[in-house]
Amino acid sequence: MGSFKPVFASGNIAYYKRNTVFELSSEHLYKLNYGALKIIHFNKDGSSRIKYIIQTGELFGGLAYLMHGKKVYTEHAEAMEDSELSMIHIDEFDEYLRSLPDGYRDFMEAVGQRIIKLERRIDSMVFGNAQQRIINLLLEYTKSYGTKLENEYVAPNYLTHQEISTLTGTSRQTVTKVLNDLRKQQKIEYNTREIIVHIRRLDNTLFGVE
Repeated sequence: MGSFKPVFASGNIAYYKRNTVFELSSEHLYKLNYGALKIIHFNKDGSSRIKYIIQTGELFGGLAYLMHGKKVYTEHAEAMEDSELSMIHIDEFDEYLRSLPDGYRDFMEAVGQRIIKLERRIDSMVFGNAQQRIINLLLEYTKSYGTKLENEYVAPNYLTHQEISTLTGTSRQTVTKVLNDLRKQQKIEYNTREIIVHIRRLDNTLFGVE
């Protein structure tokens, strides 16, 4: 992401208070300067489902660039805490990439990291049982958005039981049962503020998560 800092520094800045939901433009790319966002999709019945989480420094909205601004579907974001982001038009971003020797490669690497995470989630959904899916998500989530201490990952808890259910293809009741079991086994600590995963007490090689 370092090579993209100059172009986003010249972009427009937007601030969103915690719990604010806003629509993402199909003609812009974004970089989260600070805070945390959930990318969500609204269904026709008004319900919503979480797709992934954006952390500080991440580039998002890459599909807009790859599709040259064509609106494939509408995406929204929800600020999980007070957040600031920069946005630039896809044409400006394209011009900037052309000026960099490795611009396109760096961009595809950034997009590729998210694809790898999605592939891991698909593998988990296809080949893992309910408990393995939930453990895999907790490991992926805390590794990506938390801090690694000696034997554990500690991450702020931005996920409800329903969102874990959606991300793992399990029922909310199953999520509650698995989380309670893992807590009783002292493999995780889970509350409304944070998630702590005790690495050595879990199988930490599920589907490529280490």
